[in-house]
Amino acid sequence: HDYFLLLPPYYLDQSIKTVTKNDKENESKQIQIANFMFIYFVILLGYRIATNNSNRKVQKTILYENTWLCNTTLFMGALGLWTDRHVVVLSHVVAVSIDQVLWYVDLTGWVLSGFQKFPIGVAKYITWPQTSWATRITCTHHVWTIPLLIYACNGFQYPIHTYILSGFVIVINVCTSRWLTPFTVHVIHNEDEVNHYKKKDLVQNTVSSQQSQSQSQLVYKYLNVNLSHELWKDITSSFSILQIKYDNPGTAVYLFRLLWRWQLFNGVVFVVVLHPLSKYFFLNGAYE
Repeated sequence: HDYFLLLPPYYLDQSIKTVTKNDKENESKQIQIANFMFIYFVILLGYRIATNNSNRKVQKTILYENTWLCNTTLFMGALGLWTDRHVVVLSHVVAVSIDQVLWYVDLTGWVLSGFQKFPIGVAKYITWPQTSWATRITCTHHVWTIPLLIYACNGFQYPIHTYILSGFVIVINVCTSRWLTPFTVHVIHNEDEVNHYKKKDLVQNTVSSQQSQSQSQLVYKYLNVNLSHELWKDITSSFSILQIKYDNPGTAVYLFRLLWRWQLFNGVVFVVVLHPLSKYFFLNGAYE
C-alpha cells in the first residue's frame, strides 16, 4: 500500500516541503536512471530472444529466464524510480544482494585463478558451452544494478521498511517461479543435432537405450528460475553446507529452507555491506 511504500514522512513533509535546485537535480537523475534501466531491460529481453532463434522452444525459455529476480529488479527498479517509490526499488536491491555480492566474489576469484575456477559457482554458467554469447553479454547487470539503484535513491533512507518488504519480494518471486516455471525444458533434436551437441558436451539427458532407436534424443535446458527447484547446481563442494536438498525434501520443506536462508544472508549483506556503504557515500549522517 502507498502508506507503506511512500511512507508517513513523505506525507508529513509534503505540506512544508520546498522544492530546491538539488531536488530537481535528484529527480532528473532518478528519471534518467529509470529510463536507462527500462531500456536495458527491453534490450536484454529482445536481444536474447533474437539471438536464440535456432530452436523455437529454446527461444521461448528466454521468457522464463527473464523472470529471474535479478532481471525483475531492472523492471521494478525503473517502475519504482518513475513513481518515486524508493522502498520498492531498494527492497529489490536487498532481495538480490546476496546473489550479486557473490558475483563479485566469483568474478574476482575467476580472474585471480587465471580464468580457471569460480570460488562459489553462482557465475559459472557464463562459461558453460551451451550458454549463448547473448546471455554472456547481457549478464553485466549483476555487477552494476545494486550500486546504480542505491545511487539513484540516494541511499537507504528507510532501511527497516526496505528490509521487511524485501522478504515479501523474495517469497512472491520464488513461490511464483516454483508454480509457473519448469525445472528444465526438454528440446527434441534430430540425430544430426544430437551429435552436434554431444561433441560440445551439451547433451544433458538422453532417452533410455531400452527405448526405440527411432525416437529423437532429448537435450534439456536448465532453468531452475529463482532457485525454486534446487540450489544452483554449480555451487562448489567447498560450500556444501549451503545445500538444502540433501534429503530430497518435499516442496514446502525445500522452499522453507531456501526462503529463510536467503533472507538471513540478505540481512547479513544489508547490515554489513549495503547500509554502511549507503550511509557513508550517500546519506552523510542525514538519516539514522
